[in-house]
Amino acid sequence: HQDHHHTCQPEAMDDSRGDKAALKTARANLSHGIKKEKHQYAQKINNNFSDSKDTR
Repeated sequence: HQDHHHTCQPEAMDDSRGDKAALKTARANLSHGIKKEKHQYAQKINNNFSDSKDTR
């Protein structure tokens, strides 16, 4: 296939020193966001269960 992205080329890898810090930050932000979403989702599910208990 000729449809490789430019960032996959070996010469582009030489620029990656500055990108490592950005990648680390992005990864930290992503995992933080996922934890936050999981927590909100868990609360929503728990609220659904507690609501269903109240209707009995």
